[in-house]
Amino acid sequence: MWMSLFAVGMRNCNGAAMVEQLCHLFTECSPPMVASVYSGKLKGREGVMVWCCYMTVVFVLFGEIGQQSKNASARASICEAFTVTGKEVVKLDCTAARFAELLPLLIDLSADEDIAVVAGAMSAVHLPLFTSNTACADLVMSSQELHAAVLSVMRRASGGQLRRPASWWKERD
Repeated sequence: MWMSLFAVGMRNCNGAAMVEQLCHLFTECSPPMVASVYSGKLKGREGVMVWCCYMTVVFVLFGEIGQQSKNASARASICEAFTVTGKEVVKLDCTAARFAELLPLLIDLSADEDIAVVAGAMSAVHLPLFTSNTACADLVMSSQELHAAVLSVMRRASGGQLRRPASWWKERD
């Protein structure tokens, strides 16, 4: 139901007004949201799910609009918002211990029935790597569960295309 309302809102919305609101949401909410996750204020499956849903809105939707908009002004506004916000977010630090708590929750959410949660979970996995690479990279590289979850999401998103035999792909090369 919420996706239908969202789609109707997107269709009926003035593009410039939507981009302006998304830029405001992104720049004002991202640093406190990420800080709340890293500090443990947002915790447990429900807290991480809130973060995942936020990540879907700002990164997936915002990124798509930024890449596909025919409006040069909108693309410029989105790039500026990413630059300003990115400078604030990279100042935040996720400890290895906190990421060790988050990673299993994100992996679990990658199998959720709601594709918006799945997209957010997969987007959220990479953020600690940008902000705290030294502390978090080893956890990502050593996690067999994460690699399996990413492959599962890719298969789910591809609609079965990744299960085709090599001969099928070679015929179309």
